Amino acid sequence: MTYIAEIKDIPYDKKRADVVLSDGEICRAFKATIKEYGLVEGKNIDFAELKRIANEGEEHIAFTTAIDSLSRGIKSQNEVRKNLKTKKFSDDAVNVTVEKLLSYNYLGDRAYAEAYVSYKGQKTGRRKIIYELITIKGIDKNVAQEVAYAKLSDEEEIEKAISMAQKYIEKEKKKRTRLKERAYCFLATRGFDTDIISSAMNSLDFSEEE
Repeated sequence: MTYIAEIKDIPYDKKRADVVLSDGEICRAFKATIKEYGLVEGKNIDFAELKRIANEGEEHIAFTTAIDSLSRGIKSQNEVRKNLKTKKFSDDAVNVTVEKLLSYNYLGDRAYAEAYVSYKGQKTGRRKIIYELITIKGIDKNVAQEVAYAKLSDEEEIEKAISMAQKYIEKEKKKRTRLKERAYCFLATRGFDTDIISSAMNSLDFSEEE
């Protein structure tokens, strides 16, 4: 029967340690897991059992880490995965954690997308919000589009674009040349669709432009 010959600290990782067995096999585990399971030098244990304990401990710590992160604000599935990978959790531990969060309804991309659209929708165009949800937040394209179009109608987008353009025009009216063109570009950079911008521009007064 093999036994734990040595428990070695890892210089670049204060939370984990290498458990070395008498036959030379090495298993890395969280120090919290090592303490919880009473893994000490001289303890009889085979590699399979040691590995099972290490994996079980890692999955538990990954889950509590994710819960702590979610308690500070809603996050997408992709953000949770990235956060856990940054903390060097294994792919298996990350996958188990995400599946558990989903089963408990603690994690949902649609709920995240709805919250994101509500927050960003006041000052950002629908097109840009969809782009950010897909490319930055990792939300499924269909979910991002469905939520954005459901929460931000064309009428609301036009009204918002007009309001933002009016404020821009008021601020820039001393620079009277090419004001219409610059206002169009301003709305484009704020993420509005071209048809929304065109509708908004038709409602604005550029009569004083030189």
